[in-house]
Amino acid sequence: MTKVTHVGMCANVIERPNAGGQATVANKGMFEMTAAPPKPYPVWRTITLGVHKSADGYRESLKSAKMHIGAFANDILNRSNLFQTPGYNKADLVVVTVGELGLGASTLRDIYTKAKTMRLDLCSVEIGPAARLAYHDQPRDSAITIAMEPILSSAGIHGVFTLNHHIGTGKSHGDYGLWLQATIGSYANISWSEGNRFMFLRPS
Repeated sequence: MTKVTHVGMCANVIERPNAGGQATVANKGMFEMTAAPPKPYPVWRTITLGVHKSADGYRESLKSAKMHIGAFANDILNRSNLFQTPGYNKADLVVVTVGELGLGASTLRDIYTKAKTMRLDLCSVEIGPAARLAYHDQPRDSAITIAMEPILSSAGIHGVFTLNHHIGTGKSHGDYGLWLQATIGSYANISWSEGNRFMFLRPS
């Protein structure tokens, strides 16, 4: 008795039992199904790069815009090669949650690995302060982590930038307003929840 199965939409595989009663493939056809490429995430915002040629240039612009830099983030700026986006003068940015990448609570390494399969790239260091300047309408009490290679601080701790809008409880606390900050960026030792939001670079 002949059994017919289908591979993809066009080709047939015809199986016939051999002398030992096992099926053999007589014809596999010409076509097989291939996985569809992942659907690109929408661009959250497009920013201009290279406006400032140094970390101090961004510091001055942030200060003029009444935005703040945390001590950890400032240390990262001091210890990084700021301009790491060759070929880009515009950057299309995508913001997604860990859950939207199809992950549960995950390490930074797992998040970055999954994002790469979704055609998302890591951000250069420059995107941290450049995105902070562009994101003047950030909702209060919200945060976005910049998906970037962690940078070793002077204290020996790896960090990545975050964009924060703190509500604060008054000027005496010094934590109100729009901030470029940093958080610990260990690849393996910290788990990020499904609701954490990350900013990636979408290749042009």
